[in-house]
Amino acid sequence: MFLTDENKIFSWPKAAMSLLYVWQALTILLVIFGILQPWAVWIVLILGLLYIAIFPEFYSLMFLIVSIPFYLAIPNQRFDTLSIWRIWFAFIFLVWFFRFTIRFYRKEKKINLRKIWSEIYFMPWDKALGLFFFIAVILVPFSKFAVPSLKQLMFILNAYFIYVVLVNTIKTKEQIISAVRFAIISLGTIVLVGYIQLISTFFTSFDTFWVYWASFISKLYYGQNLASVLLYSNSWFSYNGARELRMFSIMPDSHSFAVISVFLISFLLSLTYFYAKRDRYMLWTVVRTTGLAVILSGTRGVWAGMAAPFLATIFMITKNYFRPIAEKIFWSLAMILLFFAMAPAFNKAFDFMRVRSFKENFLDRAKTMYDVSEDSNQARIEIWKHSIRYAVSHPVGVGFGNFLVSISSDTNQKTFSELSQVNNKRYNLPQKYVTAHNLYLNVLVELGVFGLAAFLWFWWKYFKTVWDFMVRFRDQDNFYMFFVIVSALTFLWLLAYGLFDVTLFNDKVLMYSFISLGLSGIIITRYRDLKK
Repeated sequence: MFLTDENKIFSWPKAAMSLLYVWQALTILLVIFGILQPWAVWIVLILGLLYIAIFPEFYSLMFLIVSIPFYLAIPNQRFDTLSIWRIWFAFIFLVWFFRFTIRFYRKEKKINLRKIWSEIYFMPWDKALGLFFFIAVILVPFSKFAVPSLKQLMFILNAYFIYVVLVNTIKTKEQIISAVRFAIISLGTIVLVGYIQLISTFFTSFDTFWVYWASFISKLYYGQNLASVLLYSNSWFSYNGARELRMFSIMPDSHSFAVISVFLISFLLSLTYFYAKRDRYMLWTVVRTTGLAVILSGTRGVWAGMAAPFLATIFMITKNYFRPIAEKIFWSLAMILLFFAMAPAFNKAFDFMRVRSFKENFLDRAKTMYDVSEDSNQARIEIWKHSIRYAVSHPVGVGFGNFLVSISSDTNQKTFSELSQVNNKRYNLPQKYVTAHNLYLNVLVELGVFGLAAFLWFWWKYFKTVWDFMVRFRDQDNFYMFFVIVSALTFLWLLAYGLFDVTLFNDKVLMYSFISLGLSGIIITRYRDLKK
């Protein structure tokens, strides 16, 4: 029996959700320490499916959002990287669509698929996103390797499912605030584990930490294939005369962790509208701690990308556009810059606690942001040039998920699996993990000029919708307006960082992007009703 009356079962879904949250955390700890076998992940998978099937969609959404830090790879022989979230997201979409259809039938007394489709809620920018996806689908038959292209499409569509359910389920102010709070819990869990990961090196050597984290924790989250790669090549360390550990938490790399921290800051800032002075102080303490995590991630592209929202807030302040909101965001960014200046002192303290001696290379690493002779920068410039040349000769693209075709010379003699395992000497990575190190060039190589145009149109449509909303309600200063603006500035930061990496397509980054997009769209399209 489906339970759909939220008021009557208010305590039960939250109690069950809390138990499942604790059970997931315990499962991870017990598997990591060898007390449970990895097959225990199947129990988590089944319990999650039962929760989604029994409780209303809103609570299932909150369960999926709060569980993001616990999405593990399902132990199986066929699909090494298959994660729990792929099954749960598809299932909640099916459950929602089934219930949506039943409600439609009870109202209309018949099934009309065209009318059902017309009643599904979409955001103003979804047509552009649909065009981007359509172009990717059209290119599948022309891709060198069609199956990996289809897998990449299914990956994006899988993440999109939670977005569709979210924009069709959340309708009230209380639900929006609940979604923000649950997102903060999940984002905060990832950042907290990042600090645990960093502090754990105070009690062991770097090498012991490296082998243990890759062999047990990363394997549990991402499967054996990636764990094997991380044992010899990863972004967990920076090398500039000395080896320095970055903060990366449960993420596969420090770059995606930095973006997760940026999302946490934006969600936290939006809640400052609801708390008294003492509670706001606690929120700002967490914001400051998260800002430090952005710096300790050692991700230069994210540091450089911060210039975009920073300049945008300065423009808003000088032009007196939403000045109270802009000033709050400006000071949070200024705080991160302060941590940037203080980072050498932090690193000295960390190194002293680890080895009882002072070794500091943060300033050297920061300087490499504009040093074109630095090894990683040279590698980026080289792959950018190569990607541009390849895109010019292949203007319609090589197919979604087929980037390795552009860097391989023997695509006719080898299968995709064989090519993907070839070690790229320039990056010391299997070729399936090599990207253009630029979001836009990566899209251009894979989906051609039309795919890139659709991708840019999507973001133009999003920012145009946000700008029109801001102009229309420019005299407003409230939680809704703040959330929309801070989310837009977060995406501006993420897109500026896209000049240096393709982190947007990381699974967890994609999830939080869809959550932010969905909540922003709900606020923009239902603003007057929400205020009432």
